[in-house]
Amino acid sequence: MFNPFGKYFRDLKAKDLEILKDKQVAEGWHVEYKESRQKAEKVAKSVSSFANSRGGIYFVGIQADDDNRCKKVVGVEDSPDVIRDCVKGHIQPFPYFETFAVKLVNNMKVLIVVVPESKTPPHIHSDGRIYVRQEAASDPVFQSDRHVIDGLYSRAESWRKDLQDFRTMDYELCQGESNQPYLQIFMNTVPYKHFMMSDLFKGEEITKMLAHFHKGYEISETIDGKNVPFRGNITLDTVNTYHNSVALRYLNGSDISRNGLTVEVDIHGNTKVLLPLEYTTYDNLEKEDELFQRYHIKLSKSNLVAVDTIKFINVKTLYGAILGLFVKVSKYLKDRGYEDTLEVKMRLSDSWRTTLYCASETFVFYIEEWGVPICMKNDQYFPEYDLIVKLSELKAKPITQTALLFAPVASALGMTGSIATQAVIQTLAKK
Repeated sequence: MFNPFGKYFRDLKAKDLEILKDKQVAEGWHVEYKESRQKAEKVAKSVSSFANSRGGIYFVGIQADDDNRCKKVVGVEDSPDVIRDCVKGHIQPFPYFETFAVKLVNNMKVLIVVVPESKTPPHIHSDGRIYVRQEAASDPVFQSDRHVIDGLYSRAESWRKDLQDFRTMDYELCQGESNQPYLQIFMNTVPYKHFMMSDLFKGEEITKMLAHFHKGYEISETIDGKNVPFRGNITLDTVNTYHNSVALRYLNGSDISRNGLTVEVDIHGNTKVLLPLEYTTYDNLEKEDELFQRYHIKLSKSNLVAVDTIKFINVKTLYGAILGLFVKVSKYLKDRGYEDTLEVKMRLSDSWRTTLYCASETFVFYIEEWGVPICMKNDQYFPEYDLIVKLSELKAKPITQTALLFAPVASALGMTGSIATQAVIQTLAKK
């Protein structure tokens, strides 16, 4: 979007604001100046007009001249939070925007509201009108042209289709892979395609990406007063590029034409993961303790004659893979300048005749009460509504936040998500 400063808005200093005068940046399509904070309804009109149009910057604390150009940087005492408070309740749907404050030498500050072109217009003001920008106007104007309004709805529909296309794993599977269950994870930055990494294809950036993902990780979290650690590895050794993305794959010792673990990141920070679900047969389950004997008894009573055809997926292993992937992806995006929110959807494919297994008291008690859950659906796309992951919360509490992501996967595989996550935490806390 329009940015006259040549740097990230969060990095602006007071001296950078002089660019507005030097370049004679005028109000219009992308800029609006206000010397002081306006009434809430008026702020909402300006924010919604930028969202409905081509995006723009709303400045508070800058005086404009008669030609609608920056005349003087005066500043205000207000906090950036007042902008969000002004907009709240005055625009539907609520648009995405960011607020920044640039401190001045007089202890005042200039508020900068960065509003990208919305993907879900039209944004309707509480007065019932739809506001847009005009080329030479300092203030928004309401739009009544049916053709223009229809165009806003069409823009929103196009965005929804684009997002759904992203949430499709377009890797081809050969016949030999038809028996392999996969978990597909789709994480997109918010709003979709707002963030940009223009240097993604530079050799040094690809090298950094591979080095970041291709190494072990150690994390810990205090849960119920006890430190719970987790250590794992993610192995990715091969780089593929596509027209707008870089894919890291694990192929060492594997058939290079088949799909192993894959993490694909596009120029907007949107990430697709193809995770082959490791499984074993009944004969290869660990049979070391009394918990397994209780599980075995219940399994035998289920009359599962073809038990050797069932794929047993270790709960802890699956949880650990999801944990590691989200920790790695969030850290990579943070290093590239994105620290906000991810929307997440998932898909299970070829998951017919799979079941979860975990050597924990909670898990075995579940089996004794409700029987052995066998997934009889081959493909599932879930959850119904996007999972919202705040990267700051994931960093602060990686184990419990990942549990919220793991729960719908466990549910799709036949076990109540809360029981499965409790079993994992119980297993981790044993150490």
